[in-house]
Amino acid sequence: MNRLALIIGTHNHLPLGQPEAISEDVYQCALRPFLSTLYAFPEVPAALHYSGLLLEWLEERHPELVMLIAEMVGRHQAEIVGGGYYDPILPMIPANDRLGQLEKMTTHLRVRFGTRPRGCWLAEQVWDPSLASTLRTGGMEYTFLDETQFGLAGAGGPELLCAGVAEDQGKHVAVIPVQTRLVDRAATLSPAGLLAELARIAESAGPSTVVALVGDGARSGPPFASNGWLEEFLGLVRQNAAWLEPVTPSAHLRAAPPSSRIYLPNCSSQLVAEWSLDPDRRKAWREARDAAGHGNGAPPPGGYFRQFFVRYPESGLMYAKMMHTHVL
Repeated sequence: MNRLALIIGTHNHLPLGQPEAISEDVYQCALRPFLSTLYAFPEVPAALHYSGLLLEWLEERHPELVMLIAEMVGRHQAEIVGGGYYDPILPMIPANDRLGQLEKMTTHLRVRFGTRPRGCWLAEQVWDPSLASTLRTGGMEYTFLDETQFGLAGAGGPELLCAGVAEDQGKHVAVIPVQTRLVDRAATLSPAGLLAELARIAESAGPSTVVALVGDGARSGPPFASNGWLEEFLGLVRQNAAWLEPVTPSAHLRAAPPSSRIYLPNCSSQLVAEWSLDPDRRKAWREARDAAGHGNGAPPPGGYFRQFFVRYPESGLMYAKMMHTHVL
């Protein structure tokens, strides 16, 4: 069986103004169990993204978790993934503010963990072609996008399992596809079932093939933290080291530098695309998505994320206030 690179990770954020009880519940049921389980498997590296707001909350409420992250970074088990400090939708804010958000996060991570992030997580995976140059200028070498977003650029088959190169104004950034559908399916699979899916992918894997299982760290169910599920899965990963190689994003990109360019259109996660539609169109989109799930082709791309400003007037007012403040 061919060797298969596997990126395991989570992206984590604490919404501003969220009730303290909810934040504490997320910590106790998801954030802490995931990291505690991962810590027991030092040979399994992971990619971890925490927004600046969440890090502030953890440093105040649960500094023990921050210390645990720092130890895992120190023993080269965890790669910290950067991003916008306040988890902004980067394409919706002015260019110099995008860089300010990235630099603020990078500075915070360097001070707290002694490491500079080489990649970043995009809030809601909202992508704009100009981000390639913005991210590179901000010191980022890679980012993650959903595999369905790769499909919008015409990628398919093996291309959905290989990193590509996005370019803007002569600047490049690597883009790693996240196998979101496999992450979602894991909630209904056993650890052995997920391993079998990975084995199936490995049968035709090439030297650049990578499976990125990166999901919302606030989830308390599989594949991240639930009743021993993650512990069993990581044990299977360790037992199958002969063909399954857990890696950090930077390590994979060093071993298999992407060479194929991919020009991604304006797009976002499927969830955001769905939310931007009015109720009737949303219903039709869900029906098309469900039909595609039964082998009847690909669903339509959904809505456009900037339509949020029209669909939800409050967000339009927030945007106008932000632009006014920026001008001042």
